[in-house]
Amino acid sequence: MGHILLAEDDEAIRDFVCLALEADNHEISTTSEGGEAYRRLTEDQEGFDLLIADIQMPVMNGLELATKVSAILPDLPILLISGALEELDRADKLGDMVQGILEKPFTLERIRQEVTEILGLEENDGSEDD
Repeated sequence: MGHILLAEDDEAIRDFVCLALEADNHEISTTSEGGEAYRRLTEDQEGFDLLIADIQMPVMNGLELATKVSAILPDLPILLISGALEELDRADKLGDMVQGILEKPFTLERIRQEVTEILGLEENDGSEDD
């Protein structure tokens, strides 16, 4: 599965997303602010398969983070999350820089499905194809 960097300043949401994605065997690294996320991505460019970032964060917001990251790591998928409708509208304007935008609140199943789609993974339904 994937190695995901989660940048979210709300501890409860960080824990919720980690719970959801660890259930699919993803490795999750977390940070509570955008500046730290940017530093970790630039120091370990090959280490992450996906960035999930809240739009409203201290130091560097998710929109600025997505813009900077896509300039240096254009192949790294980015999923933005937010509960603020005006921020979601601004995120839509980023176009191909982001692969997904998810409105809060969301369910465990919804975040898992979004990550599966972005990473191009098939959902495991318990059956095997031979």
